Amino acid sequence: MFKDEWKNIKVQPPQLKRSGITAGIIWLVLGLILMRPRPQLAWLLCVGGAFFLLTGFFYGRILGPIYKAATGTLLIISLFLTKIVLVFIYYFLVTPIAIFSRLLGKKFLDVSLKKNTNTYWIKCEEKENVPAQYEKQY
Repeated sequence: MFKDEWKNIKVQPPQLKRSGITAGIIWLVLGLILMRPRPQLAWLLCVGGAFFLLTGFFYGRILGPIYKAATGTLLIISLFLTKIVLVFIYYFLVTPIAIFSRLLGKKFLDVSLKKNTNTYWIKCEEKENVPAQYEKQY
């Protein structure tokens, strides 16, 4: 899977230009934000941002290996991050809802087996079909 994704990374001049400009702007903004508390790091970020911005505008092909390495790194991070996010959603959102609903006696589905029943089909009341209803179904 990772090899297929790695092979499908397209390194084309418009993408390099766009990513260079975006990275340059982000690094410059971070540098300006950190100018007062950490001036050494801020200057480093500003110089890096200026490099990305200028190469993105004028000579984007230099950014090809950097773009491919950054994209590969983000692919590796995404392999772990999606699983971590799903675990957090399940354990911190779905599980508390299930626990509270069981404590309160709420059953979202009727999954009990009844021995004296011929069918488990839930009958719905039939509604009259009106052609005007088809125009606005929402």
